[in-house]
Amino acid sequence: MDLLEHRYGQPHKIISAFMRSLWDLPEPSEDYHSLRNFYDKLESHIRGLKSLGKKDDSYGDLLVPIVMDKLPGQIRKQIARDHGKNEWTLPDIRKAIQKEIEAIHAGDATDVQSNSNPAVTAAFHTRSETTRKQFIRKPRICTFCKGSHPSNECKAVTDVDKRREIVQHHGLCYNCFGNH
Repeated sequence: MDLLEHRYGQPHKIISAFMRSLWDLPEPSEDYHSLRNFYDKLESHIRGLKSLGKKDDSYGDLLVPIVMDKLPGQIRKQIARDHGKNEWTLPDIRKAIQKEIEAIHAGDATDVQSNSNPAVTAAFHTRSETTRKQFIRKPRICTFCKGSHPSNECKAVTDVDKRREIVQHHGLCYNCFGNH
């Protein structure tokens, strides 16, 4: 145990590695995933330092300008606008980045919703009877025996070669049994 602790138990080297990793963090883009990845790595390194007894007030003042310089200009402007003229601390910048990530993600979710089918959205929100009728599933007709059950539950035609023959004969899609 003493040999292992002597060889590997060198917290100053681990702390230096965390600090180097913080310095070498790649600059994120304004993209949600890139910024989220940057933030997660930043948090991981800061928490690693904390687990070794290093508090962010001992290195935070040095890290704040480094992190700010890595952020894309548009994001830097936005978080500065929200923060005002107050002096930045490491916890402040971490919260600001997280808030910006949440805002970008919420904006992306809004874009997806606005591009969705309006009839589906209307049915979801208003539950109108006429719109809902459009989305009621019709009973499935089996591709293989023409029974009133889904094709994957067919008990009449179980032979794989026979099923393949039916699909080929009707020129159906092997994936969905559609005619396209």
